Amino acid sequence: VCLQINRIDHTEVLNDHQILFYMNGRERGHKVWVNNLSNRCSTLTRSDGFAWESSIPQYCDNLEIIRVLQTGQVCQLGAFSPYEKAS
Repeated sequence: VCLQINRIDHTEVLNDHQILFYMNGRERGHKVWVNNLSNRCSTLTRSDGFAWESSIPQYCDNLEIIRVLQTGQVCQLGAFSPYEKAS
């Protein structure tokens, strides 16, 4: 799964291994995607966000690297899947 960068409205860090991606409109039929990071990103929840280091206009499963702004920790995105909030 790949998400188009220009369709991402905002993100929300759930914990040290999951990030929600809120989409403008419906990307591949879903408004919210969850990424389960390849490994725990221990400083992600204690920071003020993260940045991508990518030269392509989309973020794909298991390919992209993020850098935690406050600490500089580098973490790899894992698989994207549709997110449904538990009721």
